[in-house]
Order: sequence, then structure tokens, then C-alpha cells
Amino acid sequence: MVVAVFLIWSECDLKIAVITILTIDKAIAPFTCTPEEAESAYKQFCCKNQLTSETELQTWLECNGMTTQELQTYVTRSLKIEKFKQATWGHKLESYFLSHKSNASHSLRRMAGDCATPKS
Repeated sequence: MVVAVFLIWSECDLKIAVITILTIDKAIAPFTCTPEEAESAYKQFCCKNQLTSETELQTWLECNGMTTQELQTYVTRSLKIEKFKQATWGHKLESYFLSHKSNASHSLRRMAGDCATPKS
């Protein structure tokens, strides 16, 4: 299944995809996940995708051309990406939010006022 997807991509698109994957992998390499974090992320993934039984999980894996190990690797990689994003930009988001909070509050109050006013 994966091979079929790559066949329709141009050579340039494929090179860009590979470079992107390798760049992300290099960026997240220093981040680790405990077994408990990996298990929790795996359970959250299953819950999010409504995979409540082993049968549903196996059907999902077959439909997506994955093994259980590949899914675990995918989930762990996603968790490491989230850790990378938090470590890289997390502190900036809070200060950005605080510096723009008054503008956002003003806009929300104005929008709420517009919604409360009946249209004639």
C-alpha cells in the first residue's frame, strides 16, 4: 500500500518527503519517552480512533497497512514531536498569549456584544 502511494509522487516530491522525515527525526532524537508515557499515548490514540477491542485494532491496522509495532513507533514518534514542540516553543506561547491577552479579550467582548444585539 505504501509503495503504491510513492509511485504517484514525483521524484522531487519523494526527495522532499524523505528530507522532511529525516530532519524531524534528527530534531526529536534527543527526546525520550518513558514506557508509561508511550503506553498512555498508545491508549489515547486507540481511544481517539475508537479502537476499543482487539478486533477493531486489528482491522484498523490492516486498513492502514501497519503492524502493532509500527503503530507503537508512530505513536511514540508523535509524542516525541509534541515534546520537541513544547521544549522549543512552549515558553514563547505563554508570553505571546499574555502580551496579546488584552486585545483578544477586547475582541471577544465586542463579538459577544454583536451576538447579543438583536438584528432588525
